[in-house]
Amino acid sequence: MDKEKYKITQTSSENKIPELTEVVARQICGFDDMEFLNDFLEVIPDDFSGNVLAIPVGEIESSYEKYGRMKNANIIVLDHSPERLSQMQNWAKKTDASHIKLKQFSANYLPFPDESFNLVLSVNGFHQFEDKDLAFQEIHRVLKSGGTFCACFYIRGESKQADLIVEHIERDTDMFCPPYYTEKDVECKLKSLYASGDIHLQKSILFLKCVK
Repeated sequence: MDKEKYKITQTSSENKIPELTEVVARQICGFDDMEFLNDFLEVIPDDFSGNVLAIPVGEIESSYEKYGRMKNANIIVLDHSPERLSQMQNWAKKTDASHIKLKQFSANYLPFPDESFNLVLSVNGFHQFEDKDLAFQEIHRVLKSGGTFCACFYIRGESKQADLIVEHIERDTDMFCPPYYTEKDVECKLKSLYASGDIHLQKSILFLKCVK
């Protein structure tokens, strides 16, 4: 693999990024609104045509509004949480969502044949997954050759304060599940699986866009 195809960029602190929760996001990432999440999702054109896998549900309102506009795509949204799927289902009732299907499955076992999707999207997912390596393998398996994988998630080692907050939160919620990747872990993982890609950092959140 051509290592020059990978660009590691420290983004400006003026940028905003997707929230985990308002308080956690403000402490870990330095933002308090959904501006960057909207920008992140807008990387995908509304007229995108193909099979899309979104795992997990992500941020309900912004994610579903985006998926709702992608009428030319066949979208499957997976999450292990019945509560989050129920919330997404409530959003589905507000619009024409015949092109969106909701399923309860773990990222560690994706019930699809190899090379099923043109795009896989994971918003705030990997820091929740129990077996992150297996999730990476499964996403790569179901992604078509030439397909795109986009994701954002927490990584450790970028901020002691953020790491302490996450260590405290993980004991009481399902928002985080150790162990966590570092930037180097992710870079090595992507280089072993993908032909090219971009990684961007904003404090303790890593964003990636890769092509198989």
